[in-house]
Amino acid sequence: MTGFLPENPGVIDVEDVAEIRRLHFVEKATVSELAKQFKLSRPTIRKHL
Repeated sequence: MTGFLPENPGVIDVEDVAEIRRLHFVEKATVSELAKQFKLSRPTIRKHL
């Protein structure tokens, strides 16, 4: 069943991590808001902060 899984499951781009950090520390976005926006879990967001 190809096409159902992402190409690199569990891999977050460096650009996404930078954007998550910028939104949190500069724009004051909450961890929950970031988790919804990036479709990641809250523990994953916290790990990258």
